[in-house]
Amino acid sequence: MVTTTAYRYVTEAVELLAALAPSLTDVVRTASVKAYLILDGTLLPIDRIAADRLFCSGSIRSTG
Repeated sequence: MVTTTAYRYVTEAVELLAALAPSLTDVVRTASVKAYLILDGTLLPIDRIAADRLFCSGSIRSTG
């Protein structure tokens, strides 16, 4: 019975977060005016004109 309750809580939390998340169109529009974008914990500069290397993703990976 405890497992069922925990599963229900997780399911409800995921549904709530999904309902509050912005649409993909809104995210892309917002990201287009920013200088940096964080995706899955990786910092990505999105100003490709000012990049030193044209074909480098420019991601900064750090632990901690």
